[in-house]
Amino acid sequence: MNLLYNVMSVILLFPVFVFSMTADELLNRIDNKQYYKSISYKAIMKIHFEGETVEKHMNIYVKRGNEAYLEIIYPPEENGTRYLKLKNAMWIYFPAADDVIRISGHMLKQSMFGSDLSYEDVSSSQKLSELYNASYDTTLTNDTMYVLDLVAKKSNVSYYKRKIYISRDRLLINKMELYAKSGRLLRTMAFGDYQNYDGIYVPMRMLVKDEIRNNSYTQILLLNVKVGVILPDKMFTKSYLRRKT
Repeated sequence: MNLLYNVMSVILLFPVFVFSMTADELLNRIDNKQYYKSISYKAIMKIHFEGETVEKHMNIYVKRGNEAYLEIIYPPEENGTRYLKLKNAMWIYFPAADDVIRISGHMLKQSMFGSDLSYEDVSSSQKLSELYNASYDTTLTNDTMYVLDLVAKKSNVSYYKRKIYISRDRLLINKMELYAKSGRLLRTMAFGDYQNYDGIYVPMRMLVKDEIRNNSYTQILLLNVKVGVILPDKMFTKSYLRRKT
């Protein structure tokens, strides 16, 4: 009788333990720990595709969630190639040709220089709670991990659905799955080595896999991270993109 009572108590209490806050409240708490209004960092990207590895180094600056400036510094033949993202459009400056091309719309969802990330993945930072409605995945949530299903509130988001895996002890995202509206898995992302910058947690290491293509994954290492840094408005202009150095 005591054993049966104990088992029933665990069964009855478990949902209360799991859902002590709503899924939307949990998502808000995650945003408060991981969202930044501005950031700058150096990224080392290793792109693995069909047995070959390509390495790129770049300086990245993000401001107001949808403005980004990126400059490649390695390899030497691509040094000085610059990217400017403003809302739903991006401009790329090629120093060898002294030319700028514009990409927008669905092209922003394409692979960025052959990596497993899209142009939008690299250049955007927005609060998930502003873009998605959240619910618990009760089949995967357990005593070490929360799992949330996120469904887009609007039609103009990069991914219609996301599934995020959150550590219960730190309330940080360990893994994210990104889906199309059809339900097809597009990308998976794993995050690790979080560092605390005045209460904002940034993963220093990421592993991204484009699930549409085979034999491919991309590793990213962040260095020289500055959160909340003041970035001049002129940096996010087309004239700055074409400046002579």
